[in-house]
Amino acid sequence: MKKYIIIAAITVALLIGIGFGVSYYLSFKKVAVTVERANMSADVYPATAVAEDDTVDKNAKITTITTSTTLSLRAGTYYIIPTTKELDTNPISFKVED
Repeated sequence: MKKYIIIAAITVALLIGIGFGVSYYLSFKKVAVTVERANMSADVYPATAVAEDDTVDKNAKITTITTSTTLSLRAGTYYIIPTTKELDTNPISFKVED
């Protein structure tokens, strides 16, 4: 009898874990980003990395974009910051919604 209880508990735990894993995977959305200008790149940061005075926590960088790319991001606010000196380097915000 104890054997069946242990097997049932393990099965329930596995199903719950799989449910959380699938939920996490499905929370990511595809975002297409295109850099139109030659010799330009831009860094992508989560909203928590950019302070109100536009200072940026460089350690929180998600990726650097140099051409057309598709990112997988969770719902939330993000910033793109051009890294080319010829352009304004103020953060540009965008929102990924569910």
